[in-house]
Amino acid sequence: VLAGRSTDLSVDVQSVCSIEAGDEKFAVLVKGAELLAITTKMPEGSLIAMEIKEDGRLLIKAGKIKCHLPVIAEELPPTSKIESGELVTIKGEDFKSLVKKTGFSIAKDESRPMFTGIYLSISKEDKSITAIASDTHRLAQANVALEREPAATNAIIVPDKTLVDVASLT
Repeated sequence: VLAGRSTDLSVDVQSVCSIEAGDEKFAVLVKGAELLAITTKMPEGSLIAMEIKEDGRLLIKAGKIKCHLPVIAEELPPTSKIESGELVTIKGEDFKSLVKKTGFSIAKDESRPMFTGIYLSISKEDKSITAIASDTHRLAQANVALEREPAATNAIIVPDKTLVDVASLT
């Protein structure tokens, strides 16, 4: 199994795929921009070999391409884990609407992190999601009805960048 993870410590993306591999297991941290530049030059369908060299660099071979990447760290930064409950489903356009109607009020001042995201409240009673954002000068609120009743009432503050990235995918 090959697991890839990319993060800027605000947004974390993970992907897993099956591979044929030898016995060696390793985890390394390399610069994403450099890895992306290498992978875009690889021939379509080529076999990729990766190995940690004695000098601490990651060797990547694919077809005629052979590159060495400096290893930044052998331990990856921890990921945030949410002990999940039941999945809540919302239409893409409804989610975009929530972000658009409240996102302008998100604070840009990182010294007050509770204002740098949107507070999402899932209500079992109202069968809805409410989004609230404030920079302490403005307050924005939007509400969207859910098609199915959620299992429980929950709330979370989601960082601005995460919401913008997710909204752009829908």
